[in-house]
Amino acid sequence: MNRSSWLGLAAAAAAISVLLLIAILVPSERQTPALLCAAMLTALAIVFLFLWPQIGRHDSESARMAMVGVVGGLSLMLPAGAAASLLAALTGHDTISFALDVLVIGSFVVGIALARIGANTITEHAQLVDVPSQHGQWQTQVGQLIPLCPDETTRTPVARLAEAMRYAARDISGQHGQENERISAGIVELERALRDKERDAALVTIGAIEIALAQRELALKTQRSKV
Repeated sequence: MNRSSWLGLAAAAAAISVLLLIAILVPSERQTPALLCAAMLTALAIVFLFLWPQIGRHDSESARMAMVGVVGGLSLMLPAGAAASLLAALTGHDTISFALDVLVIGSFVVGIALARIGANTITEHAQLVDVPSQHGQWQTQVGQLIPLCPDETTRTPVARLAEAMRYAARDISGQHGQENERISAGIVELERALRDKERDAALVTIGAIEIALAQRELALKTQRSKV
């Protein structure tokens, strides 16, 4: 058995023990429906205390951290609410006990839903942020073209272009403008020109790539200013 199985077994044993103690200690004439509901809520609270560390164990570290506040609050609210409901039932305040049951269960469901929504939002955002920017790939591709340059006239502009790629802005997650397509196509054309020893065509292509790169920088700056 793994750790989760042992925790589940311990939670079940604790919950059953509490239910049996209530059944044994509380006289039969005072075992009302309100007490039964309060006892079940108490058992649920005990199970949650055992199992809440397992919530989100398959999520990322950031997603789990996002759930700590809500789940931690529930781990305090649920036992306190269950204890209050049990006390109200034992003292004969059945209506108050039922009201506390509804309040606690509703808060529990809403809290878990909000924690799950927050974790999913952070996970989706992290997946977008982790997408690599194309400028790093461009720098590698252009750097590999330097040995193909036939002379210093082309080697210097290609090296300068590779350096410009190095300091280019990162792409905005989920957005790739037309400039990216032009730059990628330009690199392919530049490689062809260098392999064919077409110096003039290579220089023209480098100029076109630099223009597209400058336009990309401006577009990214404009988009980030709107955030």
